[in-house]
Amino acid sequence: MIILIMSSCKKDLTRIIKPEWNPNLAIPFIESSITLDDLIEPDSNLVINPDGSLKVIYSNDSVFSINIDEVFSFPEQPSRQQEFSMGAIKFADFSFTWPVSLADLIAYLPPPVQDTLSKYENKQTIFPPFTLQEPIFNEAGEIPFFKTLSFSEGTLIIEIAHDLPIVIQEIEMNIYNGNEQLLLGNLNFLEVPPGEAFLDSILLDGKTIENTFYTEIVEFSSPGSFPDSVLINLEDVLSIGIASNNLRVVSGEGYITEQIVINEEKMLDFSLDEDIQLKELSIKEGRIRYIIESAMPVELNLKLNLPTASQGGGIPGQSLNIPPAVPLEIVWDLAGTDFDLSTNPEKPYNNFPVNYVITLAASEQILAFDSSSKVILDFQPEDFEASLAKGFLGTKEVDIEADTLDLQLDFLENFSSGLTLTDPEIKIDYTNSIGLEFNMSLNLTGINNEGDTRNMDLPNFAVMSPQEIGESVQGQFLVNKNNSVIVDFLSISPEQLIYQGTGIANPEAVPENFVTDESFFNAGIDVDLPIKLQAENLIFTDTVEVNFSEEDIGSIERGKIYFAVDNGFPFGILLEFLIMDPTGQFVVDRISLEKIESAAVNAAGKVVKSKQSILEAEISNATYQNLLNSKHTVLKARLNTPGSGQMPVALYTDYSIGVRMGLEIKGRI
Repeated sequence: MIILIMSSCKKDLTRIIKPEWNPNLAIPFIESSITLDDLIEPDSNLVINPDGSLKVIYSNDSVFSINIDEVFSFPEQPSRQQEFSMGAIKFADFSFTWPVSLADLIAYLPPPVQDTLSKYENKQTIFPPFTLQEPIFNEAGEIPFFKTLSFSEGTLIIEIAHDLPIVIQEIEMNIYNGNEQLLLGNLNFLEVPPGEAFLDSILLDGKTIENTFYTEIVEFSSPGSFPDSVLINLEDVLSIGIASNNLRVVSGEGYITEQIVINEEKMLDFSLDEDIQLKELSIKEGRIRYIIESAMPVELNLKLNLPTASQGGGIPGQSLNIPPAVPLEIVWDLAGTDFDLSTNPEKPYNNFPVNYVITLAASEQILAFDSSSKVILDFQPEDFEASLAKGFLGTKEVDIEADTLDLQLDFLENFSSGLTLTDPEIKIDYTNSIGLEFNMSLNLTGINNEGDTRNMDLPNFAVMSPQEIGESVQGQFLVNKNNSVIVDFLSISPEQLIYQGTGIANPEAVPENFVTDESFFNAGIDVDLPIKLQAENLIFTDTVEVNFSEEDIGSIERGKIYFAVDNGFPFGILLEFLIMDPTGQFVVDRISLEKIESAAVNAAGKVVKSKQSILEAEISNATYQNLLNSKHTVLKARLNTPGSGQMPVALYTDYSIGVRMGLEIKGRI
């Protein structure tokens, strides 16, 4: 008795009865039932649908993203300088009074008048008429607050009053200044009654004066008191008063009073890319480094503020005391500052005002000063980083950097050739919280383990944008056989996906865009491959162990192998047994069979009825001897879907193929 055992998947020995000639032995060979599970190795990406059909899935929720810095980043800002000239300063008003008594005037009156006034001192009489006989020149006094002053503006007010008991008909006087006795003005007063004050003025615009003044009374006359008698009192006085008003000094030497010399607003411009027009900007990090130098002769206070910005609920600002002639360096931290950049009507973007207020401190001594003295501010914006940029961000190209993704589609590795998946889909899901639309262009290239590559040839697709800050938009781009060559792409069984691309941000040049430091664009990929395929010469292999025991037949006269096949797969099958050498490394012989017909399928490619076939193959003595010597045979199945591999079919878990094999031999025992 010879027992021949070949082991494979799910084997059970039974008899095959097909006596067409009288053999020495009819040996039940093998019965094998191969299901889809036997053909497909376990794969975490292989999913069984509720109807038993199969699909392969792969998902990665973060394949590529857009770097926010490519959409908007704060460019390095240039250093800048601003200058402020002190200009004309206010000077403290001064005043003094020069009283001229009647006793002082007598010597300049006609002798008869002198005699009458002296004779009737403190008595009632008629005050005689008079006219001044010669000018009266007098040093009015020295002003202690300055030495010299040059004026851009100012007025000297001259006041005339007297308590003489008569009407002064005319007073003409000159006002002189300084050692050179520069004539400042000539004044005339008419009909000056007692007890009343009369005023006249001298403009100081463009004049330089010293601190000493002189008065010269050129004319002084009166008609007297006739017919009235009046009390003659030599202590009655003519009062000459000199006072200044609204003095603006461009240079000089004097005491400086505390005052604001600069109060102005300047527009600053963020240096941004040419096509960016921001209306709002929030600074996450950033500072301005100032170096301030003052040529003003006293300490000054500099106040800076940003009237259209806010920081911590208030207007950001600085108050600095700047010593004269000593540079001061400060750093103004603007982190957390929100800017309104739209308030300049001439350029309502990228601009913001800065208010400068410079106050001079009062001097404690006489100092030389000049209106051309400057405060120079050199400043450098540093490390600006935005948490919000809102406005027109321009139209630009952003890069999606090249990278490689392991697809992990292990199922495809079971097919060595001839596979065509008919309805594959790749979904590119994105989330966009950047206030910009994008026109995306992706280049997807697959590569398999043999180095073969295939490009997906995708069309461009649009990425929508949110309308409000803090919102995000989710969208999807579906890749299928209608808009790409995904079928050809998958036909090479790619192991890796190489991707790169570009995006045109704001392709329609929409004027209202935004980006924040929390904005992001992220895209993931979902591969969904229903196992509905076309197969032409799709090859599976399976190794079968062979064991002979007991007695051997030395040689055979005739030999046949019979196959009873119940094919529940939607494949036509060509079976071939490869007989291996004892080491299992080399093929020494082969047994080929006729084609096994495919199971019947419906229009959807699903099996509706299995196909039963009886196949046989004769074997020679040499083949028989090779089989005796072999420990392994390889079952090689070449599969084709119906229609010569052109009709798509679906795979279901309940598909199976039953194979019963028997060996009949006639020979010498």
